[in-house]
Amino acid sequence: VIQVSTIFQYSRHIPEYVTQRNQENFQDVTQCGLLWSESLQIIDESVGILQVNKADFISLQPRYISMELLALGTPLERIFDIIWPQISFNFDTIHNFINAIFILQLKTIIHNENFSNVRTITNQERKLKLKGQMIVLGEENHLLYIGSPDVSTISELFEYGIRLEEMPLHDFTRDVIFLNQQRLSSIEKNMQLQATNAQMEEQERNMKCERVKTETLLHQLLPTFVATQLLNGKTEVTVMFGDVPNFHNIVMSCKPQQIIKLLNELFVKLDRLVDKHSAFKVETIDDTYVAVGGIPEQTDNHCEILCHAALGMVFETRSIIDPVTERPLQIRLGINSGPVVAGIIGKKMPRYCLFGDTMNTASRMGSHGVPGKIHCSKASFEYAQKTGKFIFEYRGMTKIKNKGAMETYFLKSSAKKSIWEIIGIERNINKHSIDGYAELEEGLEHNEVKNCQICAIL
Repeated sequence: VIQVSTIFQYSRHIPEYVTQRNQENFQDVTQCGLLWSESLQIIDESVGILQVNKADFISLQPRYISMELLALGTPLERIFDIIWPQISFNFDTIHNFINAIFILQLKTIIHNENFSNVRTITNQERKLKLKGQMIVLGEENHLLYIGSPDVSTISELFEYGIRLEEMPLHDFTRDVIFLNQQRLSSIEKNMQLQATNAQMEEQERNMKCERVKTETLLHQLLPTFVATQLLNGKTEVTVMFGDVPNFHNIVMSCKPQQIIKLLNELFVKLDRLVDKHSAFKVETIDDTYVAVGGIPEQTDNHCEILCHAALGMVFETRSIIDPVTERPLQIRLGINSGPVVAGIIGKKMPRYCLFGDTMNTASRMGSHGVPGKIHCSKASFEYAQKTGKFIFEYRGMTKIKNKGAMETYFLKSSAKKSIWEIIGIERNINKHSIDGYAELEEGLEHNEVKNCQICAIL
């Protein structure tokens, strides 16, 4: 005979059959607290149902078990299968395995609307399992099965429609569920981390592929060493562009021989100053003269040496007479500092070339400058403060082509070197000023610049 007090709605009353026929035997069981478990089943040698408290199944019947199966005399094997141990539904066989854990499974499939919302499960998973033990009662002709739902996760509780508070406090299933939930949370986090790592690895592979494409394109467009330098990083240098503002008028008014003589005389003087101050001449195109400080040998004072060279250039060009105006020649200089890529290009006629936005900005400083003055970007103004001591004239925000408004300065003089030291000639104490900057200003056309302020780097 099997007496089920309740399967999931945990009742605390003693089964009617027990109170009428085996009250003394169940008294001992009750004192041990076994009757407080969730499922109570009493089996006799006939392994059939004698009495069931059907009131406990009224609310559960649509989901768990048909009321027809709870009729008296129904064989227990019509309701349950023994999952463990793997034995037949026989009283003697069960009695022989009395010390084993018994897992019983309902033969009917649970119909729960939660299944469609949780996950896709098989019919086997829809069958409720009870896990518990068999206890011998009376004169060993009755067995009491005490079990609880065989669930281990919160999702299974949700699938079977069981609430955690319905579980008895003494049932260790609560602890198992909590531990498994922590384990599942850890697994979920680990899976998320693995997915993130896989995504990052995929992005890294894509970046490597794009880098290979970029390197291939650069090596197709530029020489190998230039492309390598561009990929590995750029060198910080200072670049100077210089030109003759009215060179177009000179070309229109003078003979070719005069133009060549003028440019040769000008470039010889500029080359001497570049060599004296350890700068490097990049190229000359028409009247444009390009020099750089900091390459091919890198130096920290690249801006200082080029600023000194520029001051000397402005002074030295005064010794050349403009064939059109017949006044001292004036050049216009622009200086900018920043990173560049440098290298030799060409085989038949190799040229040492510089690449980068620093070159473009230096060219703009020259083209937007003033004749007889040295126009500097803010970058050069800041670089000059690191190793040198110069006096600058603040020009203000200047609108530069393709650059927008930029903060620029005019280089006036050096506090470390006099003009005589810069150009490398001995001062005439009876004729020249001490530092020579008064002579630098003489004879120059002073193009007034509004809102200028003098600032010194000391």
